[in-house]
Amino acid sequence: MQRFQAAVPESATVLRESEWVDVDAVDLAVSDVLRLREGDIAPADARVLKASRDFAVTHVALTGEPDVSTAARNDFVPLAARCDRGQAKLVVIAIGDDVLLARKIRSGDWPPPPRRRRRGPPREAAPSVFRRRLQQGFLLT
Repeated sequence: MQRFQAAVPESATVLRESEWVDVDAVDLAVSDVLRLREGDIAPADARVLKASRDFAVTHVALTGEPDVSTAARNDFVPLAARCDRGQAKLVVIAIGDDVLLARKIRSGDWPPPPRRRRRGPPREAAPSVFRRRLQQGFLLT
């Protein structure tokens, strides 16, 4: 439950009466227009209406993987996706029990399994072909 609470933001920036205002995330409604900027976490499942060219999100809270993906008009951005760079205007398409994260919890697919870390000392990088040839005297004149 603590991972779920950490994944869900407490507030959101939404367009109300032609002005951007901060509201509690629990007060969001389907069809609200919200704004995500670098470092923000999506407070609901949403679709991108407009985004900067460099807008990208990471789904680490949802998948456990720190992969960054770009998002453009009409792309889906799930609850708990973190804006990695850029900014976007989105429309809320699901809240509460209807969001993807809630469905994953109900089906037992969340939280993601912990990532396995490689054990042992770090591997040394293999010498490059250039370095091997230099060491063998092939490149010396």
